[in-house]
Amino acid sequence: MNFNELFSPDNLFNAWFAYRRGKTKKFAVMVFERNIEREVFSLSADVISGFYRHGVYHRFSVQDVKNREINTATIRDKLVHQAIHDFLAEKYEKIFSDHSFSSRIGKGTDKAINKLSFFLRGENGWHYGRCFALKCDIKKYFDNIDHNILIGLIHREIADKNIMNIIREIIKSFEKEKNRGLPLGNVTSQIFANIYLNELDCFVEKILKVKKYVRYNDDFVIVGGNKRTLEAAIDVIRKFLTQKLKLIIPKNKVTIRKFDWGIEFLGRIILPNAVILRRQTKTKIVRNFSKRSKSSYLGLLANLNEFKFSRKLLAKLTLADWDKFDMMTT
Repeated sequence: MNFNELFSPDNLFNAWFAYRRGKTKKFAVMVFERNIEREVFSLSADVISGFYRHGVYHRFSVQDVKNREINTATIRDKLVHQAIHDFLAEKYEKIFSDHSFSSRIGKGTDKAINKLSFFLRGENGWHYGRCFALKCDIKKYFDNIDHNILIGLIHREIADKNIMNIIREIIKSFEKEKNRGLPLGNVTSQIFANIYLNELDCFVEKILKVKKYVRYNDDFVIVGGNKRTLEAAIDVIRKFLTQKLKLIIPKNKVTIRKFDWGIEFLGRIILPNAVILRRQTKTKIVRNFSKRSKSSYLGLLANLNEFKFSRKLLAKLTLADWDKFDMMTT
């Protein structure tokens, strides 16, 4: 797809339908949709003629496990983001590692947990006491993504100068510090973050020759049967991230645990014979359990060994919800 096709009215309409999914009752979306044809044709003309400039962000905070700052763009800018995201996602899907599970179609947290469980439970027949997991978390990942490095990585795959100009406009529209940082509210930030750490995936799998590796966003786990080998890998990975991507893994974000102690990952604890939720995750689910979140939590429960906790939530379900849960578990 060339630049004019990417930002044609037809493709921007496709971006609009992708963006509005699940948001049709939001006031801003309804207002924008009243004049959707005018907005789309105007945006297409501005981008193709070179007059498009990214707008300012609206900033707000969300209290999750920790306080998160969200920066959201205007809907007009979000259509450009969506078009670029979909273009890059299709381009990079065949490039990304099979062991990267964040923000990709057909991947996700459940698939990441299943893959890590498979590695831990050991097709090699390791005894649980001799199976170790190295878990690392990158310090303030989104805040520390270097703009120039990211642009250089994308430019290796995208030769079109005009498309690169729009990508550069999006990346440079936000800074946490000078030439650093991506906003959590952008759909493009998800694909940019995966492109950035695909360098780590390639290093771990092709240079270090690690086969049992799972990454979800900036959290990654390496499974092995030798603790000293994993300890040696930490220093090599740290050096690579610092020199190549200007990222840091703090000492308090590195753990090596035996499998039979339980491995925490993505809000769950993987044990030799079960996968259970962390206490903080249970608290969050109970607090956020609502009509909107019900389906996703039902899917989560269907894949866990949490009978007592499941009963607590299932007591809140309607008859229709019970039917849905039965379908998920049969």
